[in-house]
Amino acid sequence: MPLKNTLKRATYFIAPILLPILFGVFPTLYHYGNNIEKLVLANLARMLVFDVLLVFLFYLFIAALNRFQAMRTAIMTFVFLIFFNLYGLAYRYLVDLDVIRLKHYTFLPLVLMVAAYTLFFLGKLKNSALTAIWKNLVLIVGILVVYNIMNIVPAEISKWRNEKIVSSLHAQGGQLIDKNAPDIYYIILDEFAGFQAMREYWHYSEVDVFVSFLKDQGFFVAEESHGSSTDTLHQMATRLNYREYPVADEYIQTYFKDIAASRVVSYLKSRGYTIVAFDETNLGYPSALPIAADYYYEYGSSVIPADSTATYGFYFDEFGELVIDNTMLSAISQRFSSANPEITLHSNMINFTVDHIADGSVASPKFVYVHLLLPHSPFAFAEDGRILDSDRFANWHSYLDNYKYSIRIAREMVNGILQEADPENPPVVILQSDHGARNELNRREDSTVLPNYPEKFMTHIMYALFIPGYDYSSLPQDINPANTFPIVFNFLFDDNIPLIK
Repeated sequence: MPLKNTLKRATYFIAPILLPILFGVFPTLYHYGNNIEKLVLANLARMLVFDVLLVFLFYLFIAALNRFQAMRTAIMTFVFLIFFNLYGLAYRYLVDLDVIRLKHYTFLPLVLMVAAYTLFFLGKLKNSALTAIWKNLVLIVGILVVYNIMNIVPAEISKWRNEKIVSSLHAQGGQLIDKNAPDIYYIILDEFAGFQAMREYWHYSEVDVFVSFLKDQGFFVAEESHGSSTDTLHQMATRLNYREYPVADEYIQTYFKDIAASRVVSYLKSRGYTIVAFDETNLGYPSALPIAADYYYEYGSSVIPADSTATYGFYFDEFGELVIDNTMLSAISQRFSSANPEITLHSNMINFTVDHIADGSVASPKFVYVHLLLPHSPFAFAEDGRILDSDRFANWHSYLDNYKYSIRIAREMVNGILQEADPENPPVVILQSDHGARNELNRREDSTVLPNYPEKFMTHIMYALFIPGYDYSSLPQDINPANTFPIVFNFLFDDNIPLIK
């Protein structure tokens, strides 16, 4: 009998909290489902833990005010969570209306006051009415939660299958067909605008010094090359597989798979090449599959020095920011995101890549793939590599500083590669950007775009090619970047890969 009474009392106190827990995790499940192609389960798990802890905190606080009346507390917590989770949406809507000057320090107290009065009136409802409301709400919210989970599961299964396909390529290797085949370096600087864009819009004449540097080193520089879209994944899939892809979010998993297990990597593996990758793609796309490389270094991996003080916050990754920016925490979240230690990880990854891109201990011939998010936002760097003030991270007027820093990094990588190269067997070096400067706003309140920025510059890319012995006179200034590897492979290996018209 005592055990039965204990269970009954435990049920009385524990069961009601099911409603606020279900509603507390719903926004995270919803946002994860809408962005599932770009995210991984770790993003979801850490936010769900945060959601549950936050619900318990609210529940205990409201319970103390209600003398621990469980059902009443559950309903009141549920209602408070409505205010909590809709705050960010309401704030941005009113800011966009631009009818009155609105700030968090005035709007948040007003919302909290309205929420407090609402909870006060709820506290006057009878227990029988509260129980009926609770049952109906649990059913409705439960259906919403289950619906989102049912959307997530098949997408995760699809991602798992793609991982299996890519992992099978990791185990593949070929016989060394030609030990004198040259090393090949493919360097992508993300969102690096074409040189003409820098002259015409930014009036940055010093870009010609960098162009002269490349030409003096023996590079062919195409001044009028454009990508076929401003989508990074689309562009990388297109170039690494020398075929055109549709441009749509529904193809993200296809892009991931075909970038990781690309025709370029598969072909060079079959010829006995060692594959090395320095890849920051997972900074923007946590679910991106790793390149099928023999040596793979990614943003946030073991490349970070052991004595680094950079650590990930509990939820302030990009997905965490997406979720909390709709809540009352949006009033403080940007203070944390501005000081995000991920900037340190980003900086460390850049420096690590520069130091190790031409690592002589890696067996040749090798294919070295580099994708750095430079001068891509957040615009965190001054020309000399110092970290800028956080209020400039989302300001496109800071793009030029990051561009100058990117040129410095590009020069260091090119110099390092050519200095370490065997003069009797020089490497092939491909230096490109995926797209130009897109000039897009992000979620930050201090995000600022450039005025009168020409749309044509959004696809205008950097294109520089170093192929010793190649007659560059046959290459057009508006070269299609998707033809890069067919050109290289046709020259090096006497292949007959058709070019895309």
